[in-house]
Amino acid sequence: HHQKVHHHHLFKLSPSPICLSFRTPSEVEGGGICFCLHAKRRGQHEVPRTALKCCGTIEHTVSSIRVTTPQAAYDVTIGTGLLRTLYPRLRKLNAGKPPKTFVVTSPEIWALWHKRFLASFPADAQPPVLFLPAGERYKRLATVESLAQQLVLAGADRDSILLAFGGGVVGDVTGFLAAIYMRGIRYVGIPSTILAMVDSSLGGKTGVNL
Repeated sequence: HHQKVHHHHLFKLSPSPICLSFRTPSEVEGGGICFCLHAKRRGQHEVPRTALKCCGTIEHTVSSIRVTTPQAAYDVTIGTGLLRTLYPRLRKLNAGKPPKTFVVTSPEIWALWHKRFLASFPADAQPPVLFLPAGERYKRLATVESLAQQLVLAGADRDSILLAFGGGVVGDVTGFLAAIYMRGIRYVGIPSTILAMVDSSLGGKTGVNL
């Protein structure tokens, strides 16, 4: 039995994606990391300007791709500079109301990217951060239980939105957590690896090991 979960993705995509595969977040000035905000209803994608420069072009157009699954359908919107408008987009996703968000990420990723990640959030709307150690061995039910307890203590409710900021493990754990927390809440996938961008963040399938 699978519960329906509303989730979203913000991507940074290059006209020539191979340019991104040779760059790490620390190597690309101004946002070399690739993000995905994938939603069963709506999603957005963005590309770092420096990554685009290596391709010799910068695109400012926005396009949308419709994705349909047996459980739901959602739009994937591709464009540049969308990370700078992350909070307004989350607010739009929340019917214009200030979203109650919680970030799930690894300490390593957060240390590199927290300033850029939080840039669009108002000072009075900074999201609580829940840390998940890096590595496949932490993709377990025990980890999900620990994160769920932290959400309860932090005041997460049925209207909250989880932000999965990391690779495939972070996305899988956060997606599974969103599916079971209070019978299912929304989550946003913001992948930091190529594989997470093009695979685990898009299919809508989540799960953890025993």
